[in-house]
Amino acid sequence: MLFEITFKPKGLVGSLVSSFTLFGAICWGIRYLHSEEKLLEMLSEFKEGKPPFLVSSPVYEVEGTFYFPKPHMNLGEEDYCKETEGYYSKLKKLKRISFVDEETFKGFLEGRIKSLLDLEDIKPIRKLIIPHASINRITNTTLGGEYYTEEAYQVNTFKVFVRFFDESYIDLVVSALRFAPLGKNKSTGFGHFEVKARELKEGWIKDYLQPKSDRMVLISESFYDQDFDLENSLYDIFVYTGSVEDYYERPTRFLWKKRMLYITAGSVIKVKSRKDHYGSVKVALKEGKKTIYQYGFAFGLFVKEGDGKA
Repeated sequence: MLFEITFKPKGLVGSLVSSFTLFGAICWGIRYLHSEEKLLEMLSEFKEGKPPFLVSSPVYEVEGTFYFPKPHMNLGEEDYCKETEGYYSKLKKLKRISFVDEETFKGFLEGRIKSLLDLEDIKPIRKLIIPHASINRITNTTLGGEYYTEEAYQVNTFKVFVRFFDESYIDLVVSALRFAPLGKNKSTGFGHFEVKARELKEGWIKDYLQPKSDRMVLISESFYDQDFDLENSLYDIFVYTGSVEDYYERPTRFLWKKRMLYITAGSVIKVKSRKDHYGSVKVALKEGKKTIYQYGFAFGLFVKEGDGKA
């Protein structure tokens, strides 16, 4: 069963939203709205490689059109050293583009689009630098002439796809995402959204969920899976180091998770075997009796057989 969850921002967000950000919010929501026992029960299913649901990364809306992660593609066999300076500039521009419109993304899955050289650079995320006056917490006064800055992001409305293998989790997940803000600085009003959810009973997304070929485009971040044939894939990686969320609890000390290596959204992965899910959750930190997990299951859409070659 596939659900589309729409997030309309009520203000700024303190950090970019990803599939593992959303999973973290789901975990906190289940813990606060239900129980820690229910959260541990859910995590045990993910640890055993039997995820009850999968979460995509955001798909952003710009002027009524939704934008997906740009698929990685070969640039062909031309000798680009012989091309003009203007053509080289096009290649550099292509590298900077992160999103493609829905029709272009769908065309890649269908094998109709082989080149992305003429794409328009759409930016549904705007990075802001916010200045703050430094405050002496003892005297409750500002320090004359001293201030610091922090990053924040202005994001468009976006939607997230959640694929449920266990329908008993639908209400748990939706209520958790409505409850929990996303990203940093939640206590100061960042990361709050109006959240709406609906089941997708039809539509092109559902047609590409089933593994009908050996290649898929990731629309989420993912950990490496032993069934990924990376030698015949096109992908990027990044290293993520996150802090442990305290949400509304009083932290006793600041804790960092282990560094995690992710494959980026938009990567075109060739798989060695066809199955419903790839990736895993990993232990990010052990602190006393507590174990913190990091989400890294892939949400992939499969290209048509023989098309969308990496």
